[in-house]
Amino acid sequence: VVLDSRTAADRTANNTSTASGGGSITLGGGSASTTLASGTVVPTGVAWQTDGGIPSGVLLGTYFSGFSGQNTGIQLLSGGGDITLRGKSTVGSDGVRLGVGIMEGTTIDAGTTGGVTIAGEAVGPSGNGVAGVDFPAWRTGLAIPVIRTHDGNISITGSSTDGIAVLLGGHSSAPPIIASTGTGSLTIEGTGTGTNSNIGISSTRFLAASGLIRVKSQDGVVSATPTGVALPIALGSLAGTPVTSSTSNVEIISNALSLAASNGFDVNTSGTFTLEPAGDDFTNAITFPIADLALDAAVSGLTIGKASSADGTSDANVTIAGATSIAGPISVYGGDITFNQNLTSTLANAAILLEASGSIGTANSVKTVATTNGNISLIGDADANGSGQLDLDYTYYQAGTGNILLRGETFSWAGGEPGVGPTIINTTGTFTMESSDTSFSQGVDVAWLNYPSTLSGYTLGKSTNAGNVESNVALNVNGPISIYGVDISINENLNTTGGGVDGDILLKGSGDITLAANKSL
Repeated sequence: VVLDSRTAADRTANNTSTASGGGSITLGGGSASTTLASGTVVPTGVAWQTDGGIPSGVLLGTYFSGFSGQNTGIQLLSGGGDITLRGKSTVGSDGVRLGVGIMEGTTIDAGTTGGVTIAGEAVGPSGNGVAGVDFPAWRTGLAIPVIRTHDGNISITGSSTDGIAVLLGGHSSAPPIIASTGTGSLTIEGTGTGTNSNIGISSTRFLAASGLIRVKSQDGVVSATPTGVALPIALGSLAGTPVTSSTSNVEIISNALSLAASNGFDVNTSGTFTLEPAGDDFTNAITFPIADLALDAAVSGLTIGKASSADGTSDANVTIAGATSIAGPISVYGGDITFNQNLTSTLANAAILLEASGSIGTANSVKTVATTNGNISLIGDADANGSGQLDLDYTYYQAGTGNILLRGETFSWAGGEPGVGPTIINTTGTFTMESSDTSFSQGVDVAWLNYPSTLSGYTLGKSTNAGNVESNVALNVNGPISIYGVDISINENLNTTGGGVDGDILLKGSGDITLAANKSL
């Protein structure tokens, strides 16, 4: 079966993916409608399956009782027009209810500019065959199914009242391809609440040359389990497919992520990668790197969590358990954050941010946080409730011309020589150590860190700091020095080599300021 809205010229030339100027293809139902630019009136609602004859509101393929799979050979070719499938199932057949079911061997191609929209809803009792959208349905490895466009967007949205929202369960012998080969984006979304918004994936290729790739479960889990032999799920590009290189940004948005061994995600792009919860917080703690989640070395940015993941309400903890190097900015948000290995950004001026509503700590082994002239920020107590601690034993910080910020309520580490206490190296930017709220909850000492003489500015505390400050180490800075507290005790030399305002030294105490004998400012 072929539904073909290409122009006569494209049919004659046998153009599909390069075709343009074609009409739309709509499979749906309901009384609501819209009028296309061509003057054609099309439904905007669902084709609603309410009897037991077939399992789906929209089914591309043939179904009968005892059915085990099919190579449909079905083609939907719009030649640049939009392709829309909307279906709903409330009764199903043989326990199977699919809003939209698309079998193996089906090709959906919207040409150069057409978009593809697939929206399905499954309603009724739970069962293994209940899904809002199933692509491909009855996966047995008979033939590769394809959804493709060039500059159009592809959107697959599913919901279920008691099943899975979207099931993209390809067989490893015939892995499905969902591809936008030009500027178009690719969005997979499970809507609903709880497990009804889950997305299940196996052996599928999510390919985009430059448009955003987003996989989102609104309130559930994105999981990957194999059908047939375990096969990694490609996100971005893959050799031997319609997209062999990608600059797309990739987003996995889900409160939880469950990846089966050898059937996880391979992110192949020079764009950014984001893993964040659909709600405010992840359901469980995150340990990164994540088993069976592979990032290409060209990935140009990494984000784990989002601002609400460090707002002090039900925040999940995050652990950086392996050395992580990214050719771009790194941002991590969580309740408590532990980084046990090196963190490196290799892109010029790209920043590293660790933001925790609680504490930031490390294992007792040497590790380095390094940028290429980008800022480094470690922010504990991000919700400013007075409970976040920085515990930064055995750490080095290297920011080049970038600035370094340490922010927390309290601090706890073994002071000492470089390699034991926190140590700043190869940095000419400024250094700031301050509280997240108005004041530290303890007295602090300049000597708690090791500094180079190349810093272009040094600030300890906020102007509202209500704790005492000591300076028990000589400090040499090529710029202004500002220290705030109640009683300030300078027991070693403070020296700035900057000129004019860059050579200012400010000691602002609401109590006493003392300078030890034979010491100088």
